[in-house]
Amino acid sequence: FYKKLSVRLKDVVWKTEEDMKNSEPDDRDGNHKLHGS
Repeated sequence: FYKKLSVRLKDVVWKTEEDMKNSEPDDRDGNHKLHGS
């Protein structure tokens, strides 16, 4: 039970961090630069 809970928690935290990165304006600018080059 604890193992499943910890894995789920890590997955949620990872998704949350990814969402935060995607919502960052600086990250979007970096992606535009990446595509531009």
